[in-house]
Amino acid sequence: MSEWTFSNCSACTGMGCCIEYNVTIIGRDAYIVSRGLHLPVHAFTYYFEQQEKSSTGFVLTPGGPTHDFAIAKRVEGTRDGHSPCAFLMDLPEGLFRCAIYELRPLVCRTYPGTQYRGVVQFRRAVKCPSTFYDISKVDLSRWQPLLAELRFEYDLYERLVALWNARVEAQPKGSESTIFAYHGFLINFYHRTEALRTTARAEWLRACKSWGDLVDRGGNPLQLTEDDRQGSTGAGDEAFWRMARGFGRVFAQLRPRPG
Repeated sequence: MSEWTFSNCSACTGMGCCIEYNVTIIGRDAYIVSRGLHLPVHAFTYYFEQQEKSSTGFVLTPGGPTHDFAIAKRVEGTRDGHSPCAFLMDLPEGLFRCAIYELRPLVCRTYPGTQYRGVVQFRRAVKCPSTFYDISKVDLSRWQPLLAELRFEYDLYERLVALWNARVEAQPKGSESTIFAYHGFLINFYHRTEALRTTARAEWLRACKSWGDLVDRGGNPLQLTEDDRQGSTGAGDEAFWRMARGFGRVFAQLRPRPG
């Protein structure tokens, strides 16, 4: 693997992104860390009200404000008013390392890259030291599958948040759901759908790309029918078909029933 295939975090000594950023996460991240560390989600996250509503904002009361949640911060090691990520380890000689590197959130895995309509993009301003990160040497083709997966997970989470919000809004005015109920809703969903991810890694990444391609064309992967399987939607890919149909069934089971 090329030295510059992905951002070279192991060579970074400042860890500016791990200290200065609030690492906002999605449901899949919470599930992976919770399962890997055998911790409840509230033990390593906090939630906060969104300043501007977005598709990842979840509500706890009917008509109430929307929220995001993020990896918790710790007071020790605060510098210039910024607190480190709770999972940032301080090592001798001024070095830092991520204590959950294999479980780290997708946004950390893909930093500073993103993808829009199949095009790989990078932040203009990054915390990576210039001596350790050179965008001109990054192999963009190696980023695309991971960014397609990030795109899929965000799209899935946005749909999951919309489903949760619909359930909350269907409750009587004045009622309130707890953050623990929201965490439980997420863990239940990802646990029920974990078996859908057992396909080979290459097939899974290809299915994630097919998912994003269909969404870009205005399609809904959760509502595919048998007629779509051999059609022009991209559902002819067996791995994608299994993924979309499987997630579609679970979403259907979780939707609030009228009355």
